[in-house]
Amino acid sequence: MCAKKKGAKRGFLTVIAVILGLILACLLAATYYVNHFLNQINRVEQIPQETLTHEEVEIILAETDPVEEEFTGVVIEPEEVTMPEEPAEVIETGDHVVNILLIGQDRRPGEGRQRSDAMILCTVNKEQKTLTMTSFLRDTYVKIPEYNGKKYSDNRLNVPYVIGGMELLDRCLEQNFGIRVDANIEVNFSGFMKLIDMVGGVEIEIKGYEIGYLNKHIASMNRVMGTNTKSIYSSGKQTLTGGQALAYARLRHVDSDLKRADRQKAVLEAAFNKVKKQPVSKYP
Repeated sequence: MCAKKKGAKRGFLTVIAVILGLILACLLAATYYVNHFLNQINRVEQIPQETLTHEEVEIILAETDPVEEEFTGVVIEPEEVTMPEEPAEVIETGDHVVNILLIGQDRRPGEGRQRSDAMILCTVNKEQKTLTMTSFLRDTYVKIPEYNGKKYSDNRLNVPYVIGGMELLDRCLEQNFGIRVDANIEVNFSGFMKLIDMVGGVEIEIKGYEIGYLNKHIASMNRVMGTNTKSIYSSGKQTLTGGQALAYARLRHVDSDLKRADRQKAVLEAAFNKVKKQPVSKYP
């Protein structure tokens, strides 16, 4: 009787040992699988950014014409703009909130750092599990902080990035709006198109009145960047390629910069929803 009990106990322990061994093997395999994909992500604390000379900055700023030929709205001269004397009070958020600034710079092939013509703050609230996108319009008139011992006059919000890259743009947002940026993500035209193509394009509702201007942007982009993006001929919901999505995100002459900001957020939301439906193994 005693021998039978010992044998049963030994068999039970063997089964437990086998089960624990299988669990450990699964955990090791899962760890290796996750690390394999995480190792493909290039993480950097600070992206090295080229330092432009004063002459290069002046050339780029000289090309920044605040009034476009097709603009028909009210024009406010810089001397008519009233600015607050004191910096904005910093908005305290806590560890559960992360602010990531998305920067789209107006950079063509062969050019150095250009203006930040698209600036969207993605605020992630880890407690409420929400993601909020806030656009900052490029023509917003702001005070530019002192940088590298040099003082700058008030200018448009897309100018600080030309002068001092992400660092100065982040400081400018904090001084003028009280927002602390925790991280930056930047793309140029080529990078934007590649990212959209990597997720298989984005589904966007195209309005009939947008098509003419949209195709003008596509033709101009093909000419300047040497791309071969196809024109769009019909309205309604359709999947845009990276090149078509870039033209759509830059579209403003048909209405306004506010509407352009909405288009940019629509593209981001469509890309986010596309990735969200994919299994982790398919993440680009």
